[in-house]
Amino acid sequence: MRNFIITEGQLNLLLNFLNPSKGHIHEVAKDDNFDEGHPVYRYKSIKVLPDEWNLNKVGLIFFNGPVFQETEYEIPERDRNVIFKGPQGELTIDSSLLKTSNNGKSIFLVGNDFIDSEYYEKFSDLMKPPTSNFDFSSSDINDALEIAFKEYWNPESKEFSKGLRGIHTIGEKTGNKIEDWSIMNYFDTKKEVKALIDQKWKKEGFGEKIQWLSNIFKNDDKFLEKLLDLQWNSIKSGIKTESDAISDLVNYLKNKGIEVDVEYYPPGHKTDRFGGIDFTLKPKNKNSFTIQVKPLKKIEITDSGNAKIQTYGMKNEYKSLPKLDYIVYDNSPNFLVFKNSNYEVLNNGSTVIHKDNPIDISEIK
Repeated sequence: MRNFIITEGQLNLLLNFLNPSKGHIHEVAKDDNFDEGHPVYRYKSIKVLPDEWNLNKVGLIFFNGPVFQETEYEIPERDRNVIFKGPQGELTIDSSLLKTSNNGKSIFLVGNDFIDSEYYEKFSDLMKPPTSNFDFSSSDINDALEIAFKEYWNPESKEFSKGLRGIHTIGEKTGNKIEDWSIMNYFDTKKEVKALIDQKWKKEGFGEKIQWLSNIFKNDDKFLEKLLDLQWNSIKSGIKTESDAISDLVNYLKNKGIEVDVEYYPPGHKTDRFGGIDFTLKPKNKNSFTIQVKPLKKIEITDSGNAKIQTYGMKNEYKSLPKLDYIVYDNSPNFLVFKNSNYEVLNNGSTVIHKDNPIDISEIK
C-alpha cells in the first residue's frame, strides 16, 4: 500500500487526533483466530472529522481500538478485503483504501473514497455536525464586508437586498458581464465559511472583531481567496442544479402539451434570498406556482413508506415560508416534486424524509 498525501489542513487535523495527550489514538486489535488471508480486526469506536473545505462532507475516518495506544494492524502484502468489527457495525474495506500514518500503524480512511459507498451515510451520521454557535453572526460578516469594501456597497432597494456589487462577481465566473452581484454576499449564509472565519479569529484575532474581520477581508488575499473558492463551488453547483431543473420541468410540461413561462430571480433578489423561491412557473391557463430546487443525490423508500432523499442544503425553515409552494429535487433529466410541507430535514440538510408522495407537476391546477 502506497503512502497517502493529505492537505496541510487535513494533516493538522490528523496530528491533533493522533496526539496521545488528547486521549485519541487510532488502533485496532486482531480478532480471535486472526488469518492474514482473511484479516479481521476489532475496534472500539469510529471517529469522523469533516472535510476542511466543506464541513458537511466527510473528511477523515479513524478507528479507535479497544486498548489505548496499542495497535495490531498489519499492512497486507497484497490488496484484499479487511473486516472491522465493533459497536458501529461490521465494515468490509478494500485494503487499498486504508491509509496509514508515517509509522505505518495508525490507519484512517478518506471520505471522498466512499462517496458512492453504502458506508458514506454511516460515516456522515457519525460525524459531529458543525457548530451553529458562531463567534461571527451573519450581520457581523455583512458589517465587515461593508467596511472593507464600502465603495462597492449598495443599499437595500425595493427588489434587491443590500450588498456588494462590482467586486469578485458571479459574472466574472460565468462570463456574464451584466451580473455584478458579489460572491462575498453569500458569506453570511454558508456555515463552512463562518467556521473558517471563526477558526482564524480564535488563532489570530485581536481587538474589535468586526474591524479585525474587515481588515482580513481587505488585506489577507490568500484567506479571502480560500473563502471565495469555497463559496463559488457552492454557488456554481446551485446555478447548474437550478438551470437543469428549469430545463427539465419546462421540457416535461411541453411534452404534456402545457405551455409555461418562467420568472427567474437574479442573485440578490429578495424573493430568492429571503423568500426561498428560486423561480416561478406560470403554465398557460393555470395558476402560477413557486419552486425551491435542491440536488437529488439518492432516493430510497423507508420501512414506513416515506421517501428518503439524499441532497444538500435543505432547510426545515422552508416550511415556514408562506409563498414557497414546492420543493424540486433534480438529477437531470430526472426530478421529483414535493409539496413544501410534511417533511423532516436531518443531517445538516443532507437528508430529507418526505411523508407525502411526490406529485406530477403537470397535474397542478
